[in-house]
Amino acid sequence: MKISKKVKQPADFARSNDWLNASQYYEEYQEEQKSYKKRNWKKIFVSFITLLLLISFAATGWVYLTKITSAEHSVQEFEKAIKNNDADRIVQLVSFDHVSDGFTRSQAKHMVEHYNDHPGEFASTIGYLRASADGAEEEDTQRLHVSNSGQRWVWFDQYKLKLNPAHLNVQTSQENVDLYLNGDQVGEMTEGVYELQGVTPGEHVVKGEVEVNGDKYDQVMSVNTYETTDETIILEFEELSPQGMEDTIEESLEEDIKKAVERHVQDYIEVYENQDISSFTVMKNNSYIEDTEANIQDMKDSEKNFYGDLKNVTYDIGSLTFDHNEETEQFTSSIVVSFILDTGYYLNGEEPEEMLSNENTYSWEYEFTYDGEERKWFITSGTPMAMFKTSNLEEIEYD
Repeated sequence: MKISKKVKQPADFARSNDWLNASQYYEEYQEEQKSYKKRNWKKIFVSFITLLLLISFAATGWVYLTKITSAEHSVQEFEKAIKNNDADRIVQLVSFDHVSDGFTRSQAKHMVEHYNDHPGEFASTIGYLRASADGAEEEDTQRLHVSNSGQRWVWFDQYKLKLNPAHLNVQTSQENVDLYLNGDQVGEMTEGVYELQGVTPGEHVVKGEVEVNGDKYDQVMSVNTYETTDETIILEFEELSPQGMEDTIEESLEEDIKKAVERHVQDYIEVYENQDISSFTVMKNNSYIEDTEANIQDMKDSEKNFYGDLKNVTYDIGSLTFDHNEETEQFTSSIVVSFILDTGYYLNGEEPEEMLSNENTYSWEYEFTYDGEERKWFITSGTPMAMFKTSNLEEIEYD
């Protein structure tokens, strides 16, 4: 049995609720499509604006980074830093590769002070740096140069101001001088000129130190390479110069001569007591030493021994002289002295206590020569005296 389904006719569809439902669905669909299209256009617009902003920011950033990494910008920053006394900024802008610690803040301050004191030189330097940043050729006479120091942030060049090193010429007339720069030993000098290369421009402390006969002498000088580019630093060691030595020797002359006299008298006693002329440490007169040696030989032949004791020394201070022969660079002095010795002789096998002793007075005018190497006065001549030359006397008693 076939069941037939009646096909709905348009008129039936129109009279039913399906038409209303379909109509409402279509309207909702249309509204949804419109809303979807609006949302899509909004997204496209936002994306487009965002892209434009990103491109704008990227272009602006690129322009900015290109500017701040340019040679011209480095020169401008350097000029501003000098005018603002900004040593820290100058350290960032200047490169110096000749020392391990590079360019320091202290050296930057020296640069600021120099350019502030020499505005004409500063204007000339800025003018050269600007021209160099534009591609002008480098000038050897200039201290600072624009230099590409490598890449920065991958795509950009990095420009700095390369600082040329200074040099110092140091001269001395002494041998084996230890040379120091800012407290660090940098070499050993002999007589002549020593050149220090790779020195940072600015202020430095140069010191020379030399040892002569166990005594150390030094000379310290402060130099500014901005001011003394080609001048030679002379380490004179004034104490070791002829005039310096003369002043030093004369300053302690009286005390040194008195010590030499006392030492000689003590040597005299030891020489005769020990019967050995090697005990002479001050006497350098060959004739006197030969006579003493002959006297000692007579004592040995006679089997005699000597005993002596110093009782008194009187110095004629008014007779003290001092002279400097500039041709021979020799220093000489003389003084009249009188000394009292308690002396006596005893035979071999006898005790000194058994001898008879007498106090004897000896008066001499001693002539001295100064030995620069040993830094001592030596007696080179002597003349017996009957009396003092002046009344300016100094007497010393000995127990």
